[in-house]
Parts: sequence; C-alpha cells; structure tokens
Amino acid sequence: MSSVEEFRTEVRGWLRVHLTGEFAALKGRGGPGREHEAFAERLAGERHMAAHGWTCIGWPVEHGGRGATPAEQIAFHEEYARTDAAPSLLADGAHDEIQRTLIAERILGLPKEVRA
Repeated sequence: MSSVEEFRTEVRGWLRVHLTGEFAALKGRGGPGREHEAFAERLAGERHMAAHGWTCIGWPVEHGGRGATPAEQIAFHEEYARTDAAPSLLADGAHDEIQRTLIAERILGLPKEVRA
C-alpha cells in the first residue's frame, strides 16, 4: 500500500470515529447560500478536528500541521467530502466571526480573551 493510501485509510478511520455524536448533525450543513447555518456547531467541529491535528494538514509539523504532501491533502479532502461533513468555515466565506475566531486562534495563537 502506498503512503497516500495509508494516509487515506487513516483519514477515513478518524472521520468514521469522530464524525459521530454531537458532530453527526453537521453532515450536509453549511455550504453556498447557507454560510451562517450552524456556525457555532461547525466551529466546535473544526476545533475538534484541530485538536486532533486534522486542520492545516499541509502546514509543516513545526507550525501545527501534518506536513501532508499535495497528494495526501487531496486524499484528505476526497475522504472528507465522502462523509458529507460540513464544509470548512473558511471555504464558506470570510465572515467577521471567522476573522475574529479562526484566523486569530490558528495563525496568531491569540487566547480567546484577546479575540472577543
């Protein structure tokens, strides 16, 4: 099995286990024309993914990513799309909420108190 196929299997397994419970309701939510739908729940889902290292997967490991190759990133997005999971908040448009929460939190590493 190639490293990309191994990565795909890892992604598929993680999604199967973690897109359940409170995050199961996010399947099919959001998307074009529905950008504000379930924002808080989608943010919680993205934070859960981030806590497990599944956001910014193409970033270098030393900066919080997985150092995924372009082929691995494609495999991740294909598997993510297969689950019908909610689209990334960043993919849905630049809301002021996104600017305040995701950008400050992930890139600048600012604590919640500073972002408010």
